[in-house]
Amino acid sequence: MFKGDLYETQKVGAQFLCAKKTAVLAWEQGTGKTVIAIASAEKLLELGLAEKILIVAPSSIAWQWEEKINEFTDTGVTLIHAKSKERDTYETHTPYTITSYPLFRRDYEAIQGQRWDVVICDEAQEFKNNRSKRDSWGNLA
Repeated sequence: MFKGDLYETQKVGAQFLCAKKTAVLAWEQGTGKTVIAIASAEKLLELGLAEKILIVAPSSIAWQWEEKINEFTDTGVTLIHAKSKERDTYETHTPYTITSYPLFRRDYEAIQGQRWDVVICDEAQEFKNNRSKRDSWGNLA
């Protein structure tokens, strides 16, 4: 269950995300998109419409997702990193699984082998060109 208060505009965004099968929330920086996404996911979990949620985020902010989920929910979260034991299968025992774009590219088959009810892509422009090569810092190589 979501443990926070949303502003009225954020409630509109959360309701929008819950009502759609596919949605993009492309609001300005600082409007609380992360919290809106978490509130929406929690509502879907509460209604029994979701069990497994995958969050794909830039490596530099994946840990912030983990912090926000822990702050606003009592729901479990697994942060996948390069040395995670779950990386081979992405079988986690928590509703939320967080991975980075570089790991998503590398672990695509393991991720595809799971059933995800909700997929949240933060900074989705990372998917713009799957042929671009990036170094470990995320810069074009």
